[in-house]
Amino acid sequence: METKIIDTHPSLKNKDKRFELMLESLLDSFQIEGICFSKEELLQIVNVVEAEIKK
Repeated sequence: METKIIDTHPSLKNKDKRFELMLESLLDSFQIEGICFSKEELLQIVNVVEAEIKK
């Protein structure tokens, strides 16, 4: 995401909020295709993505 976009949308400066919005977008995409995840699967996905981001 370009810095210019983040600067014009102060709510996106919060990296936790950006991460949450990204995950919600991914989940919505899967739900549109009829794929739903259990709570345990979602937690596992979040943990994997967070670990990858921290590398």
